[in-house]
Amino acid sequence: MRRYKCIVILFCFLQSCATENECIETPDVSAIDLSIKVTRLERDLFQLKSVDEIILFFQKYPVFSNYFIDAYEYPSDTILAQRTFQMINEPHITDTLYSETLQTFGNLEELTAQFEHSFKLIKHYFPEFNPPQIQTAVTAFYKDLFLSDTLIIVGIDHYLGKNGTYHPMDIPQYILDRYEPENLVPMVIYFLSNRFNMVNRTTGTLLAEMIDFGKAYYFTKKMVPCASDAQIVGYSEDVMNDVEENQEIIWANFIQNELIYETSHEVKVKFIGERPNIPEIGQKCPGRIAAWLGYEIVKSYMKENADVTLPTLMRDTDAVKIFMQSKYKPQNR
Repeated sequence: MRRYKCIVILFCFLQSCATENECIETPDVSAIDLSIKVTRLERDLFQLKSVDEIILFFQKYPVFSNYFIDAYEYPSDTILAQRTFQMINEPHITDTLYSETLQTFGNLEELTAQFEHSFKLIKHYFPEFNPPQIQTAVTAFYKDLFLSDTLIIVGIDHYLGKNGTYHPMDIPQYILDRYEPENLVPMVIYFLSNRFNMVNRTTGTLLAEMIDFGKAYYFTKKMVPCASDAQIVGYSEDVMNDVEENQEIIWANFIQNELIYETSHEVKVKFIGERPNIPEIGQKCPGRIAAWLGYEIVKSYMKENADVTLPTLMRDTDAVKIFMQSKYKPQNR
């Protein structure tokens, strides 16, 4: 799940629901002149009264039609427009799914403010950053997120969470559990980190990929300062507490089995890929545990090297150096 792909990601808002000790200190960005506008495509779409109007809507929003709902896969815009018109007139979609997204996300003022603050923080550290536009949509779970350099499209119907009446049917439960509204901003920022996260693909070690993920998670925490580590990594709070309490055991498994310099793709996927658990470590050990360890290593590295700036970290591709200078020593919490 890297580099501007349509991705599975993961309304109590972060700054209101995060506990005080989860928030980290951030620079003052109030003087940065930056504002964003969120375009609510779903409100326009669900008011359309004919197939012809939907075709005109597609022409007005070509990225949405071509890349979010894959218009290029249809013989003509008319066929896609007919299917879309049928979708927006299905009672269970208009009366329940669409209605619940409006109720859950409200007028998007808080979501907009959260994105704006994160974008200002990115601009502070990376002055060349130009914030992308943001559009929201409801497509009956067709797609959850699209990112490019200039545009973010969010299928907000995916993020109704456990309180939603309907849920995507083709997503495993352990991934579906991340589809909570409060996870939306940190997950988008995580994927935006790809713009700044320089990586070295030549080494091919598990450690290199761990540090790659760790840098991305560290970036996300800096830009969404009140997000919990559970929200950033995509674990539940219970799972996060579990891995933190067993950090020494998890790390010992990696050391004893000489995993960090492993280059086998099959082995790496076991520990860094999407899985409900990693039985090789323990039935309660969650998937992507190596990515979380990478985050812990990067946090330790930045603590041990206070002179290293965030831009310097993101440009650094020497995973071995970061690991060695992190002086990482896991402690069960």
